[in-house]
Amino acid sequence: MEIAICDDNKAILDVIEKQLLDLDMVDNIYTYSNLDTFLFSIDNGRRYDAVLMDIEWGEKSTGIDVAAELYKLCPETKIIYVTGHIELSQYVFLNRSNLNGFLSKPVDTELLRANLQKVLDTIALEEQPCLVFKQKGTPFLLPFVRYILLKAEGTLCLYIPQMKR
Repeated sequence: MEIAICDDNKAILDVIEKQLLDLDMVDNIYTYSNLDTFLFSIDNGRRYDAVLMDIEWGEKSTGIDVAAELYKLCPETKIIYVTGHIELSQYVFLNRSNLNGFLSKPVDTELLRANLQKVLDTIALEEQPCLVFKQKGTPFLLPFVRYILLKAEGTLCLYIPQMKR
């Protein structure tokens, strides 16, 4: 897995990076203490499977704003918010992002592992052959192995799950 950690506190970047290295689930780790530098890496073609994004930056943008921008550029990149300001959690759903997790600081290693496992499971599901469609701009994936009937009626798409035998 390719992971980016975005936090304006260098000490926290170092701690989370060490936790990730100890988990042995990650191929490459990139750390960013500046949001513009992170977005510049995206503009230059860098792609991440997941981004651990601090919410509060004390700058003109928040991690939530950057996650929304990232969704426009790389909708497949999973976001795991990391924050010491739990009161900001109510804002994470106001902008569209590929939200896959939420961690509070200091980051618990087992919760970090669980969030990364969820990302890996989601990636594995997305790599299965599937039908991709959008409804009101939101992408939906329907793996072929799970469905036997797909019927479109206007803008509503109905599907019937395959029965277990």
